[in-house]
Amino acid sequence: MCALALALAVPGAWAEDQRFENEHYRAEVLMDAGGLLAAVASKATGEALLARMRIYTDFGVYEERGYVGTGGTSCAKLTAEDGTTRLVTVAEGTLQGEPAVGQKAIGYRVETRFDDSPTIHVKATIEPQMDKEEVNGFLALCWSVPAMARWRLRSVEGLLRHTLRPGEAQFGRSYNGEWPLDPVNPLIAATTAQGAELRVENLTSSGVPAFAGPVIHGETIFLLWLGGSPDLVAGKSATLEFDLKVVAPGR
Repeated sequence: MCALALALAVPGAWAEDQRFENEHYRAEVLMDAGGLLAAVASKATGEALLARMRIYTDFGVYEERGYVGTGGTSCAKLTAEDGTTRLVTVAEGTLQGEPAVGQKAIGYRVETRFDDSPTIHVKATIEPQMDKEEVNGFLALCWSVPAMARWRLRSVEGLLRHTLRPGEAQFGRSYNGEWPLDPVNPLIAATTAQGAELRVENLTSSGVPAFAGPVIHGETIFLLWLGGSPDLVAGKSATLEFDLKVVAPGR
């Protein structure tokens, strides 16, 4: 089955919401989600594997606490290139929120690549513009996995496994970054009750602030740039690049 881009995209052109479908998944990139992935669903089971990818901070970076992140009007420009069996979107903007009004911004650029394979490639870069040399706060790229029932994570200590307990999907923190990811073959896999998976593979990072590791809180997977330790050098940039692989049950 061929991949299908469900919105007209002219190379290099400003774009509206984008939808992409192949034999493995359905996906959406939406302007009101900051030009980031807004949804991924398994074609095999129909389950929601990703909801609302976002980049945000809610404390430490700005003097006041509160959400400053992607969404709403944060995306200043979304471009899309559509081929026969592929779609590439690039979102550029600044994190938005009340605590950041009148303050130095954090810029972002997120490239998302789709093709006829089960893998979605994501490259996310942040560019903090503030004058602070160091910040003890929170800043992350994250997404929810609404159908997650359990997870696996390949760390330096080996393969970790956890099944979410009743209520934990809403409120519990089941992994707090106790062990770093395996630097050679990192893996984060969220599995649904029907056995579909969304895997984070081939994760690499560069720049400042350095990647501080993953956290799994409820049904949300966080990839941290800031996790409570001082970092964030003014005028620098940082990039996370990884594959999201959609896997059908039994594969």
